[in-house]
Amino acid sequence: MIKKLKTQIAILTENNLKGYILLSVIFAAGAVLAFAFHGKGAQEEEIKLYFTDFISNVTNSGTDAIKTFNLSMANYIQFAVVMFLSSVTIVGAPAVLIYTLVKGFSFGTVICCLFKAFGAKAFFIILCAILPHVIIIGPCCLAYAFHCAKSSYGMLAGNINLKKSLLTPLGFGLLFLCIVSIGALAQAYIEPLFIKLISSQFV
Repeated sequence: MIKKLKTQIAILTENNLKGYILLSVIFAAGAVLAFAFHGKGAQEEEIKLYFTDFISNVTNSGTDAIKTFNLSMANYIQFAVVMFLSSVTIVGAPAVLIYTLVKGFSFGTVICCLFKAFGAKAFFIILCAILPHVIIIGPCCLAYAFHCAKSSYGMLAGNINLKKSLLTPLGFGLLFLCIVSIGALAQAYIEPLFIKLISSQFV
């Protein structure tokens, strides 16, 4: 079963690699825009205070892993629903592109604020509190968003009937939720352990 799933993912990646790269470039462009146009303001202090309090709470009180997992999955389910609805509308394809650009800008803003607030120490936060789940969830989000945009474009062009336009993103959505659950587990159980290792640098 796992071998078959790996084979299917490899085929999908090979057949849609250009689309995945396109969305990755759009996401990266949003992040670059955030770095280019980010100005000084209260946002840096807010993010610094948030992460300092977060690290302090994880170190001193621990985290409710089940609650963290549930909140993470709720966010991913919300994302999947939004993408699915986009896939069955004629404006879904451009909406996905704009959404990807905005998310890239938001991600870039957070990273930029971290470096301005903590300097080189921001690398520790990124490696321990962001990267572990992002390397799992990021590619999944981009891939699912692409297939939803592709389904929307196909329906607009008349190449996909309504039944297929519903079933294809729905199937990808279920696969997406299965994989991102691993990322949610990383957020709930693995990242708090890493954060405790670097807590002395911030608390």
